[in-house]
Amino acid sequence: SQGVQSALSFAKEEFNRNSNSKYIVSINRTLKLMRQVVNGSKYRMEVEVTMSSCNNDDTEPCPDEIRQTKICRFEVYSVPWKNQIDLLSSSCR
Repeated sequence: SQGVQSALSFAKEEFNRNSNSKYIVSINRTLKLMRQVVNGSKYRMEVEVTMSSCNNDDTEPCPDEIRQTKICRFEVYSVPWKNQIDLLSSSCR
């Protein structure tokens, strides 16, 4: 659904922006997804990501050279009618 795609995209962007890592992550596939409706939608996602060798602060497109696969968990809360979306938690292993 569009809500799921928006939540995934937001989680990835926020994770990259707030990460102390100098590399960016891109999502390969969704492993688990749970949506809970409580005055909006809370999404719990477990995704497989690739850590690329592209610098997190680069604005230019970059060919992925070094790749490392990790599993990340994101929790996103979205209230579309208030234009509110928050990344509640994120962790990768």
